[in-house]
Amino acid sequence: MFSTFNPKDADTELQIYSIVNKVSRIKGLKALKAEQNKGNRNVRVVVGGGDGTVLWAVEEMLKAGIDFNNLALGVIPFGTGNDFSRVLGWGGKIFSQGKS
Repeated sequence: MFSTFNPKDADTELQIYSIVNKVSRIKGLKALKAEQNKGNRNVRVVVGGGDGTVLWAVEEMLKAGIDFNNLALGVIPFGTGNDFSRVLGWGGKIFSQGKS
């Protein structure tokens, strides 16, 4: 785990894990599963990366038995192609270079 952010008396905690680092990835998946096992329905997962990273994260969560019915998944499109974000209409817009 890279870091945990939990301000005093806050209802929110932020945990950051690296999917690339196996130890961090396993810790993150276990923490996510533990929250779901506690019945926490307010768990949010944000994946920063490209199509491959998003797919990888989803596959790892499926292998870990994560319940996607009780999970909000967000994506920050950091990939080189960003096909996923373009298909969903989140970016990759081509702007006209016409005269102003």
